[in-house]
Amino acid sequence: GAILGTTDLKTKTIVIVDVLPAPPDSESSPSHFIRGEEGQIEALANVHNRTARIVDYVGEWHSHPDGCPARPSVHDEKLLNTLHRQMSEEGLPALMVIAGQEGLGVFVR
Repeated sequence: GAILGTTDLKTKTIVIVDVLPAPPDSESSPSHFIRGEEGQIEALANVHNRTARIVDYVGEWHSHPDGCPARPSVHDEKLLNTLHRQMSEEGLPALMVIAGQEGLGVFVR
């Protein structure tokens, strides 16, 4: 799902504030998840309005099935590269957090 937070480029810090729930048009099975888009633009606009645009989209999080490491899969790498390309246009890093059976993976580009 989408991660909301603040990015301080001076201190090179990302503070996670909240995550958005999975949209109703998301697709999932025991081995995959594709986040939908329904309501995401409106939810982010609401966050911007409530926080004077201080809190913004900072990246994506998801979990991996038991037995899979908390590191990016090939599909995750593609998503992280896409996020990085899009967010770097505004000078921002892209964040991906992966929860796995053995721990948490945090990746920033």
